[in-house]
Amino acid sequence: MIFEKEDEKRLKKLGVYNLLDLALITPSSYEDRNLYRFIRLNELNALDVTVESFASTPKYIKLLLFAHNLNQTLFGYIFNPKAFHKRAFEVSKRYFIIARVENRYGHIQVIQPKIIDSVGEIIPKYKNRSVKNLIKKYLSKEKLCKYRLTKEEAEVLYAIHFPSSYKIDRLKPNHIKVLKFVEIYNYMLKLSQKKIFYKASKIIKADPSDFIKSLPFKLTGDQLKAIKDIQNDFSKEFATKRVVMGDVGCGKTMVILAAAFMAYPSKSVLMAPTTVLVSQIYEEAKKYLPKSFKIALVTNKSK
Repeated sequence: MIFEKEDEKRLKKLGVYNLLDLALITPSSYEDRNLYRFIRLNELNALDVTVESFASTPKYIKLLLFAHNLNQTLFGYIFNPKAFHKRAFEVSKRYFIIARVENRYGHIQVIQPKIIDSVGEIIPKYKNRSVKNLIKKYLSKEKLCKYRLTKEEAEVLYAIHFPSSYKIDRLKPNHIKVLKFVEIYNYMLKLSQKKIFYKASKIIKADPSDFIKSLPFKLTGDQLKAIKDIQNDFSKEFATKRVVMGDVGCGKTMVILAAAFMAYPSKSVLMAPTTVLVSQIYEEAKKYLPKSFKIALVTNKSK
């Protein structure tokens, strides 16, 4: 385990058991703290300001601010101010702030300014506050590469949590692509760690060529490859699980029937999710398997 004992409990509450779990907790948003020489309306703007005047009422605080990065004077408003707001801003003092900038009634206004301690960076925001510190503590490109990710994949995953100074306000298509891959890869990695090997109940040295030759049509290259893989599985000392993937109508049934042919005279059992589907496969089994096979259909209506 790469995590320190003091952090394990917090990480488990977040569903984190390895570094990839942690890397897959993506920011809910980004806060751009770069100082620009132009205003981005209706967005959060980082500003380098000096407070020129301060006025307070029970409903709002009004500030006159000189923004050095914009070289212009702006009015700032804090609505429903708390006591700490009145102590936070002092006249003639210089601050870095972040605030939403809006055009109200023909005037550019800084709404709900908040003092920040640094600028020139992009800050990822997480729904869970503790995630940021944990990611900062454990995540690195080198550690990601130890999970056999490529250098490019590790860099993209790292950049999601530690974006460079260019503007980023949402995940880009290349981020999404890598996240999808890493999520699947992480799931398969966990499955492989749970894998249990069982001795095969029987080692089968069968040849499916007679079945293939008996068919009134030619099988595709993919079908033949899948059948060859299953033939190799049958000859091994340990039991195997294999997933055959393909679109509807691509010929998976012929691969299943070839497996049953290789296992003969031992019994083969096929389960299907619907009666309609299992009835279709039953008809194909009767049609294409040798007449010597005893084929039975069992459904929820069978006695």
